[in-house]
Amino acid sequence: MAWTGWLLLIVRFVLTECLLVQYYCKNVIHFPFSSVSCLFSILTVADSAVIPLDNSIQSVNETFMYFAYGSNLLSKRILSDNPTAVRKTIGVLENYRLDFNIQSRNWNGAVSTIVEDDDYHVYGAIWEIDISNMDELDRQEGVEKNLYRPLTKSIITPDGERIDCRVYQEVNYPDEFYELEDLPIDRQPSRSYLNCILKGAYESQLPIEYIYDLWKIPHNNQDANNFRFRQLCD
Repeated sequence: MAWTGWLLLIVRFVLTECLLVQYYCKNVIHFPFSSVSCLFSILTVADSAVIPLDNSIQSVNETFMYFAYGSNLLSKRILSDNPTAVRKTIGVLENYRLDFNIQSRNWNGAVSTIVEDDDYHVYGAIWEIDISNMDELDRQEGVEKNLYRPLTKSIITPDGERIDCRVYQEVNYPDEFYELEDLPIDRQPSRSYLNCILKGAYESQLPIEYIYDLWKIPHNNQDANNFRFRQLCD
């Protein structure tokens, strides 16, 4: 790789680390951002969190591709209910925007959805999952309770390939459009849920500009009611 390529990688790494440090210090562990002890502790955690994308594992069973843009960006979260999931790459869903709408009792705040919008796009992780886990994924997403519906969408990978993926959208659309950084309190995710998304975005190696947009989302200053979720994401 040319020296310019290495330089871009280093810049991306430094910017990502700075965003994570600022978020964790201010919103998760409540250290002042200038705290040296906070800086070193968070950098240590962040370095250990990155998991390389794996394109080498081939399943012997029938599988489907799933596009995750919310809490299932984080490997610990999706693997807790779908143990066959393998993250293959990342991708972008065009002509949709990320939004938050329905309140979740488990998460103690609003959870994410996608909404048709020609001016936006949504980045996420593409997982390959054994077909035997599809019912469990539907249950996790609340399909039987009519909270989310499964869609099949074409996701564009960094190398330009299009992959048809299962993706979930809330059945009830948000009543009003807000920029993510201006979400009202009843549409804000909990601290635990947002933390899960941010960790997963970093772990999945989503674009730094997109991670920065996620970092600007306000949370409702609440932790998840579900103890398992708090353990996974906090």
